[in-house]
Amino acid sequence: EAENQNLRNRARREAEEESGLGGLRVVSPAIFDVDRHWIPERPGQPGHFHHDLRFLLEGDPAETLRLTHESKALAWVELGAVAALNPEESIARLVRKTPAAAGAA
Repeated sequence: EAENQNLRNRARREAEEESGLGGLRVVSPAIFDVDRHWIPERPGQPGHFHHDLRFLLEGDPAETLRLTHESKALAWVELGAVAALNPEESIARLVRKTPAAAGAA
């Protein structure tokens, strides 16, 4: 459990750093999603699979998003509008899972 707590805290801090939000809350202690994707070869690094462990976090939509050196564009959007901004299957999977998870929390 201590290792999972550390992963959750690291995920929350990373999301806060990328969004500029200060008060994100972990909705559930369980891993929400695992994404596996290919990272192409780069100088000095062979191509490899990368795994993202994702946790469901909740922020206050009244809080102002702030661009940081880790983000390109940020906006609060309705779940139904996410696909128009990012059609990747890994993101669509998160959208499909969110209402059930948020309702269960």
